[in-house]
Amino acid sequence: MTTIDRSIPPPFRQISQIPIRSTETYTLTNGVPVYYLNSGEQDVCRVDIMIGAGRWLQPKALVSGFTSQLLKEGAGKLNAKQMAEQLDFYGAWLQLSDNYHYTYLTLFTLNKYFKETVELLSMMFYEPHFSESEFQTLLKCRKQQFLIENDKVQALASKAFVGALFGKEHPYGKRTVWEDFDNICTDDLKSFHQMYYRTDNINIILSGKVEDARLKIIDTLFSAPRLSSSLSKETFVPETVTSASSPRVSVPKDNAIQNAIRMGLGTINRSHEDFPGLKVLNTILGGYFGSRLMSNIREEKGYTYGISSGITSYKHAAFLSIATQTAPEHTENLIAEVYREIDRLQSDQIDRQELEMVRNYMLGDFARSLDSTFSLIEAHISLLASGMDVNFLQKQIDAVKNITPEEIRALAARYLTKDNIIEVVAGKC
Repeated sequence: MTTIDRSIPPPFRQISQIPIRSTETYTLTNGVPVYYLNSGEQDVCRVDIMIGAGRWLQPKALVSGFTSQLLKEGAGKLNAKQMAEQLDFYGAWLQLSDNYHYTYLTLFTLNKYFKETVELLSMMFYEPHFSESEFQTLLKCRKQQFLIENDKVQALASKAFVGALFGKEHPYGKRTVWEDFDNICTDDLKSFHQMYYRTDNINIILSGKVEDARLKIIDTLFSAPRLSSSLSKETFVPETVTSASSPRVSVPKDNAIQNAIRMGLGTINRSHEDFPGLKVLNTILGGYFGSRLMSNIREEKGYTYGISSGITSYKHAAFLSIATQTAPEHTENLIAEVYREIDRLQSDQIDRQELEMVRNYMLGDFARSLDSTFSLIEAHISLLASGMDVNFLQKQIDAVKNITPEEIRALAARYLTKDNIIEVVAGKC
């Protein structure tokens, strides 16, 4: 019998290839496109209805989110309680969400109850009640959540940062205020639903064990046209973001125990050819636990428990931001160390060992994020929302594998422009 010497680690091999399956397409009788991924052994299915209706298009604050959340609170022949009981009875799970450009109705269901649960989804899309009593219940709940959230310094810093970056009237910079809750009613939600929840404004995405019978059920339940009004399209706003009147924005909160810090600047979005390389640069700076910011500011200096950077890419703009919290007395030193790490990226080439560690982390993270049917369909939905295909994912993988230290330094000089960085401090400031 061969014994294993467990003091010797197994040989390391870099991931050489990450296979990415494309979706197949099917068109309903009314022209609605269906993208599906038939994969997996379990007899389950995920259904996503992707609607071109988000916060960018809402006539008033909160309308998009309230419209989507009230869909499950009564539709067709079922009231809110009956709808919840039906979903529970069939063992289905429903998630309703919206962002700036899309609303998503996401259903996870057992295939043996596929027809019954998708019928519930169809009711929500075509026949929501928008009950006044359910609206008032949701309104009360959201007001309470708003009060709780706005007592947190991290929420205050985040709101102030995007407001300073985009301007408070820009769709990406506008944030909810208390008065917004008293400025909406069910008529606003009905009008928004009537305008945007239409069959010429949706995509349907299926994943899991998708058979022809499932596609036919979708065709039956979503084949009725819904084109009762003219569709209002997004008004384009230029990608350029505003510059704050001062590089430092302070949000005082005297009883704060810690200060929340947000730093960042506008940058390129996913459609730009440099974006894959910028993702690598961001990972080095603050995108994983072994990043420069974590190693310096947490591990060496002890100024914070955690600090990270990330790129937020929207349809019409993007920004790179750094987020952390620290004791008030460490605020200025922490900010200075952030700039120090940016200087290092711009002046010194990353050494090969660190770059290999970042490559391995990012490739492993890619593989993990694409290792199941439902996680892979998440990537496809994101690509669909961005108007891209799987080639974008392959370009990102290629960039991770092939980017050089000199290219990283050039990207840092081009996109981490210190003069454009906005600093926000919320707390004792």
